[in-house]
Amino acid sequence: MLVLEDDPTVKRWERCRSLWIPYVDSESQRRGYNPDFIVERVDGMKEIHEVKGEHLIINEETKHKVAAAEEFCLKRGMLFKVITRKA
Repeated sequence: MLVLEDDPTVKRWERCRSLWIPYVDSESQRRGYNPDFIVERVDGMKEIHEVKGEHLIINEETKHKVAAAEEFCLKRGMLFKVITRKA
């Protein structure tokens, strides 16, 4: 959140509370997840940001969520970003 606040290219951002992205998990079960942030840039581009610890990036469930979120954003002309940092 501090990074978004300090970024001059960010017009506004908010914590996602109502956005639900459907996906199919590794056991072929339909699920959904709520991403972390919606970001609007000063140029009008909208993004969805998912914050994950580095250890979760290789998790199979995370891979399914990321694929679904990328498709969701692509269909809507948005960008999807996974935000992480090394410990």
